[in-house]
Amino acid sequence: MADNNEPATMDMDDADNFRWQTIAGKRKAQTPPRETTAKKQTTITDYLPPAQPVITENRYSSLTEEVNENNSGNNDNDDDETSNVDNPRQEPTTRPPPIVVYDVTSISDLTTYLNDHAPNGYTMKTLSRNQIKIQTKTAVAYREVLAKLKEKNIQLHSYQCKDEKPFRVVLRNMHFTMDVKEIKDALLEKGHVVRDIRNIKHGRTKAPLPMFFINLAPASNNKDIYAIDSILHMKYFGKTRRLPPVPTLTP
Repeated sequence: MADNNEPATMDMDDADNFRWQTIAGKRKAQTPPRETTAKKQTTITDYLPPAQPVITENRYSSLTEEVNENNSGNNDNDDDETSNVDNPRQEPTTRPPPIVVYDVTSISDLTTYLNDHAPNGYTMKTLSRNQIKIQTKTAVAYREVLAKLKEKNIQLHSYQCKDEKPFRVVLRNMHFTMDVKEIKDALLEKGHVVRDIRNIKHGRTKAPLPMFFINLAPASNNKDIYAIDSILHMKYFGKTRRLPPVPTLTP
């Protein structure tokens, strides 16, 4: 039997095929001898007491102090609520819309004109194409400045104040031959002031439809119109109509 370290023998017919390689016999893996056996760690049962006692602290003890503070704070809130009842919160005023003036050639003349009608009540900003944006601080100053600029036929544009924006309603199931003046008078008797009313026509055929557009003057009872179930003995269905803000233009 050949030794494992010596190359294996082969036939003469296969010698030509293995001239470039030496084939050695397989070696058996040898397991190293175990010199020592594994031992279990001994369990310690006797512990020495610490030199000084360990001081522990309850980290949730501060919650009782916070509860007491909250209880005292609730009493303060009750006092604040009582004061709020005596002094009701004032609703914030709406900001007036801007006024854009076109083709301004002299800013000093415009500033002088604004100072005469709204001193310290406006701010200005320069836009492109010689446009000036005027932002008034109050609605009163806005109305006064806008009226004075329109009197001078100054080219500008602006938008309607939110306080003056009408409450738009669509009256349905109303015959198109009904007199709009009679509808105005009927709504006025129920406490609603009508600014404008017109019949709705079909977009393609232009035929009159049994619906009317109504613009009510802004008031605290505008939504009460939904409680009305009939006008001039006609049952109707009211619905709010949402439209974009109405611009104010001057030629």
